[in-house]
Amino acid sequence: MSQSPTPITPPSATPRPSRFTPLDPLRITRQYTWLWVIMGTIGIGLGILATVLFQIFMPEYTSKSTLLVSAELQDVFAPTIDPSGIQERQDALSTFMLNQVLRIQSQQVLDRALESQKVKNTEWFKKFPRSSRDAFESLAEDLTVKVLRGSSLIEVAFSGPEEEDMATIVDVVNKSFLEQYRIDLRNRQTNVRVMMSQELHRAREELDEIEKELEAYLQEHDVPRLDTKGTEAHIAYEKLAERRILLELTFEQMQQQYAELQRDLQDPLFNERPEISASRDLDPKLQARIAQLEQMEQGRALLALRLGPNHRMMKQLDEDMSVVRAGINKMRDEMIRSSNQSILTGAQRNIERIFLQIESLKPKLDEARENIRELDSKLSEYARMGERREAVQSRYERAEELLEDIRVRELRPENIRIQVQQQPTIAELTFPRYFTMVPGVTLLVLVLTASLVFVKETLDQRIKSPSDLALVPDATLLGVIPSTTEDPTGPESVEGIVHKDPTGLIAEAFRQVRTEILSSMDRRGYKSLMVVGAQAECGTSAMVANLAASITFNGRKVVVIDANFRRPAQCRLFGAQTTPGLVEILKGEVTLEEAMVHYDDPKLDVIPAGDSLTAPPEILESDAFRNLLARIENEADVILIDAPPALVASDSKLLTKQVDALVLVIRAKSEKRGMVSRILRELDGQRADLLGVLLNGVKSSTGGYFRKNYQAFYRYRQHGKRDKPEDEPTESAPEPAETEEK
Repeated sequence: MSQSPTPITPPSATPRPSRFTPLDPLRITRQYTWLWVIMGTIGIGLGILATVLFQIFMPEYTSKSTLLVSAELQDVFAPTIDPSGIQERQDALSTFMLNQVLRIQSQQVLDRALESQKVKNTEWFKKFPRSSRDAFESLAEDLTVKVLRGSSLIEVAFSGPEEEDMATIVDVVNKSFLEQYRIDLRNRQTNVRVMMSQELHRAREELDEIEKELEAYLQEHDVPRLDTKGTEAHIAYEKLAERRILLELTFEQMQQQYAELQRDLQDPLFNERPEISASRDLDPKLQARIAQLEQMEQGRALLALRLGPNHRMMKQLDEDMSVVRAGINKMRDEMIRSSNQSILTGAQRNIERIFLQIESLKPKLDEARENIRELDSKLSEYARMGERREAVQSRYERAEELLEDIRVRELRPENIRIQVQQQPTIAELTFPRYFTMVPGVTLLVLVLTASLVFVKETLDQRIKSPSDLALVPDATLLGVIPSTTEDPTGPESVEGIVHKDPTGLIAEAFRQVRTEILSSMDRRGYKSLMVVGAQAECGTSAMVANLAASITFNGRKVVVIDANFRRPAQCRLFGAQTTPGLVEILKGEVTLEEAMVHYDDPKLDVIPAGDSLTAPPEILESDAFRNLLARIENEADVILIDAPPALVASDSKLLTKQVDALVLVIRAKSEKRGMVSRILRELDGQRADLLGVLLNGVKSSTGGYFRKNYQAFYRYRQHGKRDKPEDEPTESAPEPAETEEK
């Protein structure tokens, strides 16, 4: 027993494993390959049987017919085939076809079909002797009417068990529908014809009445023309308007001239112009003064010659001449003012005269305008009456066109838009059919089987593979020992398989487990290892024996102690005597050397259980057992202890206080996850370190990961055997050495 301290950790609460197992669909599919094949075969057989039974007792025959629907005749005078506007009429055609589908399935058409003597003579109709309502419901339920995609065809189909009657019923339904369609078409056209005739008569009456109103209006209001141009009122108004325009233009011109005259008269230079001065000097008074001034100037000239310029009389004469000259200038200014005022007054009077003429025209213009407005009102009323006459005339002509359209439409073959494209076919068997029933039943069987399998796998709590063990909290997988059925060599048992077939698949699995265990023990300095099963039949003893043999191949000294007092098996596995053994050693009856069985291989020793029937389990927690382990640790590299199942006996719990490490062995498809989780919680937290779980007896699924690995292993092994020399020695099982006890 190792003296290295090992910390004891209290058991921690681990989450409870799920009740449902996560599934790998691919793994389940491969695992149940043969089940799928068998159930598929059964499904095919059931499908064939169901098809035959349905054909005998519940057959269904179907007869089909197609109706051709043509586009509506937009223009009755257009050619029969008019490719223009087809795209625009597709929506209207689709709507029309859907409406006809509903009409074929209508109660009116179906009742008409059921009243046909042909239908009443069929075996199908005779099934409903008591109530025609049942026949109608059956016909409505089994009659299928649909528009064929991408075409202008309507398919009419009827299904039933009577093969001979299906075509008859479809034919009667088609005829009933077409007859009802023609009746409705004629009624609709008759109604339109009557309506258009009435409209034509009303329009004619309205036209006559409007003509009378127009004639009376013309006579009453004396409206000779349809517009005001050329009438006396219009001519008088135009003359007055022209005269007013001329007067207004004259008024504006005179105002402009008056303003210019005012500016000119205020200009001094204007009054000094020669023509104005000459006309002003013609005044007699002014001429007299001018003549007086000229005489005075002549007298002064004579006097100046006689008296000289500075004479007193000359100065007096100059003063008199200045007075006369000033008088002339004053007279001229007064004449200018008087002339200007006279001119302005005359211009002002002319402006006022024109203004009065303009004002005098306003009442006359208003009167002429009112006359024209009254005439326009009369003409507008007359025009409205004419527009109403044109509208009624248009209605009259449209009614005539529609009547002609109806007449021509009735004569054209395209007026009947629906006709039978294909007569009812001979009834064909549509149910059951092998190509639908057999796959359908087979699929149903497979689906039911798969459902049961998935439910079973989901609720199955057993550990069957490493993936199931991964669902157990805190469970560490040390390795997997495959079932003997996985080995192509066909070993009967796993007992001694490492010695019997050291290069085989199972021996290789033990090597992998050995490597994992030794790696963990060496890393932690452990020497004693207890191998305990979850419950009986886990194969714990065989695991211990094969692990011991595999460890000896690794070159280490191994001592196997059979501590399973309930069912000792190491003596049988190694071919040794039952007693003396561990019980006798612990009781002090024999020594270790006397009880230990030695083999030809010096690296392997076995201590049998001894006389375990009288041995109490408490002997395993005695100081004698502890000292025994300590002594063996000094001589061996690894101590393997075969312990009883953890659920069967308490011995394993006692041993966890003595050993360094332990390994839990569970058999695939035997232990449930909840039980394994409980065992791990009970074993964890003791002195012994739980290295992990060894999964024994694992069977690979078809096409699974392990199956592929096993196949690859044996291909590699067979290749190695072909290359191996014939005289190469092979390892054999160890034989017990000749001891003194024997």
